[in-house]
Amino acid sequence: MKLDKNQIGLERIFNAPIELVWRMWSEPQHIQHWWGPNGFRSSISVMEFQDKGNWIFTMHGPDGTDYANHNLFKEIVFHEKIVIVHTGPPFFDISVYFEKLGEKTKLKLITTFESEEAMIEILKNGIVAEGLKQNLDKLETYVPTSGDIVIKKIFEAPIEKVWQAISDKDQMKMWYFDLPEFKAEIGCEFSFIGGSEGGIQYIHHCQVTELETNKKMAYTWKYEGYNGMSTVIWELEKIDNQTQLTLTHKNIESFPSNNPDLAKKNFVGGWDSIINSSLSKFLNS
Repeated sequence: MKLDKNQIGLERIFNAPIELVWRMWSEPQHIQHWWGPNGFRSSISVMEFQDKGNWIFTMHGPDGTDYANHNLFKEIVFHEKIVIVHTGPPFFDISVYFEKLGEKTKLKLITTFESEEAMIEILKNGIVAEGLKQNLDKLETYVPTSGDIVIKKIFEAPIEKVWQAISDKDQMKMWYFDLPEFKAEIGCEFSFIGGSEGGIQYIHHCQVTELETNKKMAYTWKYEGYNGMSTVIWELEKIDNQTQLTLTHKNIESFPSNNPDLAKKNFVGGWDSIINSSLSKFLNS
């Protein structure tokens, strides 16, 4: 990596697609979980992810000290570059470069200081340089917990039969949930109650956003009284006389991270049971 005398740089390859790594930098519900040195957490008050947009947050130190931060997004090139100006003091810019490496992402982070002398002064205690490295360490740890859930299953059934099972409310209640308001129509809003046995029962609110008969259906998924919104996508593909179903649940990381009921592992377990057990038994009956 070629650097000027007033710059320091870091490179890291993440075992995650560029789309996911980009979201970790561009969405406040993600960046708040990993930004900052070890032991710190961040509370974001403003994050305008656009050119000349403000990014205002407070870092809370492990000793209880709060550190106010005001940054500006100087330049954003989708899936390529983000330039962040720290309005300081200390004053510096952070340029983040994204490079797609198949299903992995190379991240290059270059910090530019006002001068070589200013850089030496700021870096002499090692806190800034080590903090930037710890940022990437924390991001690397956080990224795998933030991926979408994808479950694939091949059924010994024609595509029309599988489509009816996932789109007809009378059939759905026999293996999925009882959805009296549901219609396979774009814009349809429906709700249902669900949760773990003996645990909290959550009111789910959904709305159909995409529909292509025998091919694809998508709907939003959120919980009454809780922040966050996700998307559930059902996709069908004909393979000879069989049907491959792909279930994708996106953006579950937007739900409150301090609620163990909404942890990714619970969604994975739930969808695995629904697809590989309940729906499979229904289609084979």
